[in-house]
Amino acid sequence: MPPLIIVAVGYITGFIWGLYFKISIVPIIFLFLLGLIFIPQKPYKLYIIISVIFLIFGNYQVKYLENKFEKLYCDLGEIEVTGIIVSNKEETQYKNSYVLKVESINKDSKYKNTNLIVYTKKDIDIEYGKKVSFIR
Repeated sequence: MPPLIIVAVGYITGFIWGLYFKISIVPIIFLFLLGLIFIPQKPYKLYIIISVIFLIFGNYQVKYLENKFEKLYCDLGEIEVTGIIVSNKEETQYKNSYVLKVESINKDSKYKNTNLIVYTKKDIDIEYGKKVSFIR
């Protein structure tokens, strides 16, 4: 079996495990390591070890991304956002939307360069490149 397939299977398994099961990866690693004991042939042991390593990488990637987005989409309560409009107005029947490149949220640059979509009433017109600040 080519090593690239083993790497891909391990990574995808870890990714799926983290994405859908949302439980610890320890049980599956334990099963793979248990398989090492009962498989007598050497090349298969190497395949299992490689697969487990990339399974951990795949699972870690999912957990990292989930954590990143959970922090991004947290409820900040009342916030003050400052940024620059980096798109032209997109009009719909009831509102306008703009892409805002964040400079700070609550005077903290933690979210700097994050893009937000800002919706406004139809009668509010903001130009491209304009610096805006609002409280929500």
